[in-house]
Amino acid sequence: MILITGDIHGSIDIDKLDPEVNPELGELTKDDYVIIVGDFGLVWDNGENDLYWRNWLENMPYSVLFLDGNHENFDLLNELPEERWNGGRVHRLSDHILHLMRGQLFDIDGHTFFTFGGADSHDKDYRTEGQDWWPQELPNDEELAEARQTLTDCGFKVDYILTHCAPTSVQRELILVKNDDSYSRNRLTEFLEGVKERTRYKHWFCGHYHIDFTSTFDPKLDVMYNYFIELPVSKRAPNPDQQPIAPVSDESTPAETVSAAAAEDSAHETAPEPPADKNEASRTDVARPKTADED
Repeated sequence: MILITGDIHGSIDIDKLDPEVNPELGELTKDDYVIIVGDFGLVWDNGENDLYWRNWLENMPYSVLFLDGNHENFDLLNELPEERWNGGRVHRLSDHILHLMRGQLFDIDGHTFFTFGGADSHDKDYRTEGQDWWPQELPNDEELAEARQTLTDCGFKVDYILTHCAPTSVQRELILVKNDDSYSRNRLTEFLEGVKERTRYKHWFCGHYHIDFTSTFDPKLDVMYNYFIELPVSKRAPNPDQQPIAPVSDESTPAETVSAAAAEDSAHETAPEPPADKNEASRTDVARPKTADED
């Protein structure tokens, strides 16, 4: 079994991973995976709190995979032992806790996953570099180049895309949903916009925005926080807590396509046309893994 969930921010939002909170998690085994789509936050200072909660996770009945977000100590994270695992590069924290690195393609339980962590901290002006903020939160040229090559090698076709932040178009939608314009368009959201335009995928999951939300612009994209979604994703009834979002008009919010100047930061390559069918998705229940049948 594979379950996707959102940010845990170290120990701040880790309760959802406790089988006492979500008893279904207690039924999992080490052959099952809980994937956290960024802001893992337990490689912060390698202090007592980090080590306690990493040991706590290691002793959970399931295995943990995570993407990096923007609230990570990248100096420490990048010092971890690197290895190949299921087709891609990972940092290993322990036997059953792995960091899925950027620009990789993994084959997990017969499903392919393209991964790309990182995001821009909208509060970085109030943080101190090297203490609680690291510029590596946004990708460098080498990471973007590796991601382009990974997608080229797989013909721009994957089962699932896992990122921390959303593509520019979906982030624009989230700005309206949250009434929060502090999230800025940047080289990573533009790169992901290019990935979105060129790649065939069944479903996309991201975190970062501290909301559980299914995009109305792209129903195949779920923003994760406290929910769990089990793979493979099935068609589900809409989340009753989610309010519909009116389409954004060009007059109110101009469309932000990848410009020529930003093109080298995008994934625009020759690729198959996107499939005609869409796998609609929305939430089921808060913080509880649910059974989902194949489409």
